[in-house]
Amino acid sequence: MQELLAALGLKKGAVIAGFIGGAISYRWFKELPWGERILTVTLGILLGAYGGPAINESISGSEKLEVLVIILVSALGITILSALVKAMPDVINTLVTGLRDWIAKK
Repeated sequence: MQELLAALGLKKGAVIAGFIGGAISYRWFKELPWGERILTVTLGILLGAYGGPAINESISGSEKLEVLVIILVSALGITILSALVKAMPDVINTLVTGLRDWIAKK
């Protein structure tokens, strides 16, 4: 397992913290089918395990802070990403309608 994590450029602690964050984010995705739930939690883990250390480094955080950052990125990042994806059809529809109305006025 250590070899696989090393090959992927991940630390064991980051994956564990990412799993905790992914499990927390699961709370917001209970209405999804099982396949999508598993995918969402997995993406939360990966988002935290890869993005958390990068964000922690960019804010010059300590090693102890890194675990918290990973959990927050896992839990909140996938939730925010999901909300953005769900909102995209409405945003696109609003933009297209506005553009169509603007062109009609010209």
